[in-house]
Amino acid sequence: MFRTKKLDHAAAVDWARRSIRTISARLVGDAFLASLSPRRPDLRSALASYHLARVLPEHKYEHSPVGYSADGKPLGSMCVVCGHVSREEKEYDLNVLNFERLKWGGVRFTNPVYIGFDLDQAAKWIELEPLPADLHLMSSLLSTVRELGRSDPAARPQHLEKAIAPLLGGNRDQRRVVLEVLAFCAVLQPRGRPSFAREWIRYVDRPDPPELKNDWKYPMHAWRGLDGVDDARLADVFPRLAGFAKH
Repeated sequence: MFRTKKLDHAAAVDWARRSIRTISARLVGDAFLASLSPRRPDLRSALASYHLARVLPEHKYEHSPVGYSADGKPLGSMCVVCGHVSREEKEYDLNVLNFERLKWGGVRFTNPVYIGFDLDQAAKWIELEPLPADLHLMSSLLSTVRELGRSDPAARPQHLEKAIAPLLGGNRDQRRVVLEVLAFCAVLQPRGRPSFAREWIRYVDRPDPPELKNDWKYPMHAWRGLDGVDDARLADVFPRLAGFAKH
């Protein structure tokens, strides 16, 4: 169990940016791979958190209303850069974040509080060595992505989630997280859309889903079969896969 943590906007952003200093890209990449055969969701989200923290800028709270009541009064505000909901100090229940991490592999990926917490937990890991079974699973997952793109260039994320179900098992939400994590680190990157691999995409600048009922997170919500896999980015994020991820 974790104690609640009091943070204002500045402290949350600082936590996320500072937490990356204690871990390596290799650690989080290997952890993601090592999660596949034992079906360990808790080892997955740190890959997204690391690559998001890498580009998260130091910034001041830039206010934007989140909505208005019937009488026109603001319902609250958030930072237009990171989406953090409070400029002032508030308490965060880290046990909720940890539950989400353990059960699904994370939920609030771009939230600086989650990024800081997630990477602090990853810093406690010993070096994780993916098994050959993990590497073959990842290779098969990537082959499934490419095959789906060839057979259905207009395939949506939900089609890909169903296609990988026989490989990864778990439940639908856990498989969605696998794909969203790969999209946050730009291995699955929609063509012509802003990428977190290059820079932080401000909360208010993230494109809306192309369909009304699309509830996937950006950038995965914009992925289509023709986008396939970004092989150059794949090599950067998972150098251990060299020789396994075959076309």
